Amino acid sequence: MKRSLGTSLYHAGRGFAAVFRREPNIRTHCVLGLTALLLGLILDFSPVELAIAVLVIGTVIAAELFNAALERYS
Repeated sequence: MKRSLGTSLYHAGRGFAAVFRREPNIRTHCVLGLTALLLGLILDFSPVELAIAVLVIGTVIAAELFNAALERYS
């Protein structure tokens, strides 16, 4: 069964919200990541530097989601 993009994004958002409610570490990483991006904007980072920051922050959040899944199901 093929799902629409909107349905997939809806379910992904619900999953992220559930992890956000249950895991204090993911909340910490999100707050610190947003803080880092805001500081990057305030300090006038170049577009390449901001892109690298977004990729690194996304990688950290993905690793934390993976860790949370491992902890929950092991």
